[in-house]
Amino acid sequence: MSYAIIGGQPASFAPLVDLYREAYAASTRPGRPAEPHVSVAGIGFVADDGRAARDLFYPYWHESMRRIASERGFAQPNRIAFEAQSARGGAFFVGHPEEVAERVVALHAVLGHDRQAFQMDLSGVPQRESMHAIELLGTRVAPLVREALGA
Repeated sequence: MSYAIIGGQPASFAPLVDLYREAYAASTRPGRPAEPHVSVAGIGFVADDGRAARDLFYPYWHESMRRIASERGFAQPNRIAFEAQSARGGAFFVGHPEEVAERVVALHAVLGHDRQAFQMDLSGVPQRESMHAIELLGTRVAPLVREALGA
């Protein structure tokens, strides 16, 4: 199961994850894996500095959300909402590697998920910055998460 969490508090998905695991345990389909897999997908971006990550990513997030809000009749996005969602407990994993790793580990403590995916390419984030964010995910965030989770 993959949960796309694009706003709010990711920890509030815990009852849905529990329900999925209960239904999975009750199923008897032959050949299924012993344990269900749970992944979380959401907005994320990593840079060497947390403030720099948010400052760089914000205009691209804003443009995507402005367009979606206009198309769907939602309230227009703003910096206050972005910062709130980028803070601890929010749905956006935007910051420096240690900050992002800490948030992934904290969410894992609640959901016990197997995989965390980040949507980083919003409205044309420059390739150089995107590639650096991917590099930081692989070289700094992932090792910190693996170390914390004993994986």
